[in-house]
Amino acid sequence: MAYYKVLLADDEKEIRQGIIQKIDWEANGFILAGDASNGREALELAEKIHPDVVMTDIKMPFMSGFAYSKSSKPEKSTNFVKGISTANISPNSKPL
Repeated sequence: MAYYKVLLADDEKEIRQGIIQKIDWEANGFILAGDASNGREALELAEKIHPDVVMTDIKMPFMSGFAYSKSSKPEKSTNFVKGISTANISPNSKPL
């Protein structure tokens, strides 16, 4: 089975770790290829790992999620989806 590679970007470490832990990536057809703490770091990482999906917070230091989506250049051979994550994951939320 082929998995979609996901890049997750959020400046709040607890939120990033919550999303990483709460989602059953492989059961949903994804692998977490990398995570970043700001948009600039996500942009640099995306150039290395070539993710299929990017989940990004809107408001982050150095580069916002909106600025990231305008700056990113998808690979011609990749179906690239840009996503904006605005939901907080609480410690009591159920796995996805």
